Amino acid sequence: MEQSIESKLGQHVRLLRVSHGMTQAELASAMREQGCRVTQATIAKIEKGSRPLPVTEIIALAKAFGLRTSFFMRLVEGDPVADELAQVEATLAGLATEERQARDRIRDLEGEIGAIDRARQKALKRKAILVKTNA
Repeated sequence: MEQSIESKLGQHVRLLRVSHGMTQAELASAMREQGCRVTQATIAKIEKGSRPLPVTEIIALAKAFGLRTSFFMRLVEGDPVADELAQVEATLAGLATEERQARDRIRDLEGEIGAIDRARQKALKRKAILVKTNA
């Protein structure tokens, strides 16, 4: 049984959304910024394939994910390259999300190291004062 257009698009919308580290509400918000009146519930229906996608929403989705609208049209046409491109796009977006998270962790650790260094310097100064007063 062949997959419906709505189902195929919905599957790829979910894949792209998850790989971009977005919630359904965040994607809906990004689409509203493009002038589409969608909610989180709308995104859920799109991802399930139970709601068709008007052209205006395809345009907003493309902008939200940094893709060309033709990407979605190629998916509809069953272009195997578009399917593979969707997988690669999802992988790249996932890696970008992981990189951002790793950089955030590094920044947090650098802050902790700075706090430890300041505490060490304070303790060394206190030690020097105590040694001096006991000498």
